[in-house]
Amino acid sequence: MSRMPRASARKTVDENSVNGRADSSESTDRETRDAALFIDWENLKWSLRDIGRVPNISSILDAARERGRVVAARAYADWQQGGHHLDPPNLYRAGISPVYIPSRVGGDSKLLKNSADVKLAVDTIDYAHQSPHVPIFLIVSGDADLVHLATYLRMQGKYVVAIGVSGASSTLLTESVDEFLLYDVDLDPEPNKQTSAPRKGVQEQRDLQRMFSNLVTAVKRESRGGQGALFSVIAHDLRHRYDFSPRRLGFSGFKQFMQEAQNQGVIKIVTEGMQDWAYLPEDWEAIERQEEASQAQPEEDATTSVRLTDLDPDDLRNFLRSIATLESKSKYLRMPYIVANLRSSSTLPSLSRAQLKSLLRDALAEGVFKAGSREVKSHATGAPMELDTLEFDRSHPLVQSAVSEPLTASA
Repeated sequence: MSRMPRASARKTVDENSVNGRADSSESTDRETRDAALFIDWENLKWSLRDIGRVPNISSILDAARERGRVVAARAYADWQQGGHHLDPPNLYRAGISPVYIPSRVGGDSKLLKNSADVKLAVDTIDYAHQSPHVPIFLIVSGDADLVHLATYLRMQGKYVVAIGVSGASSTLLTESVDEFLLYDVDLDPEPNKQTSAPRKGVQEQRDLQRMFSNLVTAVKRESRGGQGALFSVIAHDLRHRYDFSPRRLGFSGFKQFMQEAQNQGVIKIVTEGMQDWAYLPEDWEAIERQEEASQAQPEEDATTSVRLTDLDPDDLRNFLRSIATLESKSKYLRMPYIVANLRSSSTLPSLSRAQLKSLLRDALAEGVFKAGSREVKSHATGAPMELDTLEFDRSHPLVQSAVSEPLTASA
């Protein structure tokens, strides 16, 4: 596969094309056109892992919805291999259908490349024939093997968008589509690598602050008792109630608008289940206080049970290093406190709150933690109370292996 240099893959399109709409009539046109989304999940996940990232479903769906009404969405992988087995529930919840493609085993019992790209291509062509009314197709992959698929779709009059990853996308594919986006540049750039919000005049600042006020109203309206609201729900609310367009406010996409809102203290962003949620700051603080005060140990079921052995090596190392860093700056550790920090830092973003608690209980059972207790004064009454605590066992082999390298504050 030919490779392309990082941060240079975005294909130039006219400002008023499907990649950027300037007025409400174009926004209406976007919402009346249908789009289909097909994801080579393994290609995306492994390409992002090479640069230390994980997929964010909200970012992918936001890019798709900027271009049309998503009427079909599928993701392809061997869900029993490569640490993918925790992903299907998150995809289902986001409205994306996981399609299982079994891996082949070679003569030496090593897993061979599966045919996810072939199945994706066949399904896409079949869907294009079955749904001639769908004009926009988004293919999430940087694989050169999909060049023929892109060419065929364009021959059928479809507008084809490909989404790849820097350093892992074929130059042939970028030239074979109508629009090419880099996931880590255009969809979900790292916060410390994003360009700052453009300077705005007085009226522009007023417009932005007015939209932030609308955002607060939307989060309040869509939150379930202060439990946060999905980005996709908020975006739909803002677009339909306030004719919202992030580009009119100088942002490349909805997520960039939301990140600026967080920078200004308007909201708190938390990634859970590979989807982005927005909380009002006071609601998030209340959740953290409630987690800290909680002593309950909920029952597990098959959907929330997660073990250390379920994590792939990179995720396990990041998890343990995060705990080590948290311990180094905390007086003591409690499960709710750890969970709140893991969620706030988007460590293991594919796991829900219940799954993180399950993982911590398994770590306790496996000796990564030791059970302890600590007497503190109750904030409410001032009376002494006993808290269950967790002591990180740095002599445990898993911990020693994970923290053998020097730790940083962002580990």
